[in-house]
Amino acid sequence: MRTYIARLSTLTLAAAALAATFTGTGNAATAGTVELANGKITYTAGAQSANSASITVFNGQIAVFDTVNLTPKGGCVKLSPRAVTCGTGATEFSADLGDLNDSFSVGVSIPGTVNGGDGNDSLIGSSRSTQGHAVTWIGGTGTDTISYKSGDRSVRVSLDNNAGDGRNIDNDNVRSDVENIVGSTFGGDFLIGANANNRIDDGGGDGDKMFGMGGNDELFAKDLEEDGDLDCGLGVDTIVLDKDGLDPAPVSCETIQPF
Repeated sequence: MRTYIARLSTLTLAAAALAATFTGTGNAATAGTVELANGKITYTAGAQSANSASITVFNGQIAVFDTVNLTPKGGCVKLSPRAVTCGTGATEFSADLGDLNDSFSVGVSIPGTVNGGDGNDSLIGSSRSTQGHAVTWIGGTGTDTISYKSGDRSVRVSLDNNAGDGRNIDNDNVRSDVENIVGSTFGGDFLIGANANNRIDDGGGDGDKMFGMGGNDELFAKDLEEDGDLDCGLGVDTIVLDKDGLDPAPVSCETIQPF
């Protein structure tokens, strides 16, 4: 009996160790891929990876950088474990951020699509690029944010599924499943939410105009400068604005919090 129990205990421990091995493998992060085919660069984030990736120009070539390992495919070449270059011939790109909370920034002028996928994602447009771009920004599930704070001029953003977003040299399309907006630091932004719960931050600078539209929104106009129209729209909304009294009286905002 003792021998049987000892053998049973050994088998139980071995089975538990094997199960732990497979569970750990199933949850392990996998490398992302970057592929160039038919003039299109495709970035696909690995599973179980919280990525912070960007597409930009590096030494005259289009490159993708990430905080996790990348595997080049097609016409792309590994620059380092977390950087891939894809030459100069690409005419479009797409990025699928997959699961978890990710960020992706665009610093190239070719058109493309960025899909946040699952998680609360940070989508970064106009990363100091001096040329315009036409990017479709898809939030996916979770609470996602589009930010133009790293851009070089004022922006117009409307969560209406139509093109015309970004700087005056861009033609982005920020989809309505992106919940939050951060404007530029230059002022003069025109920021419009959707019929959802949105968080709209003017990003700094004076003369910004913000419209919450439907849903329970939060508007932030705390830049110590005079802004333009501030309209929270329908819903139960909150606005945070400067105590200096320079901003116009907000409209349809149930709660006003001085900053």
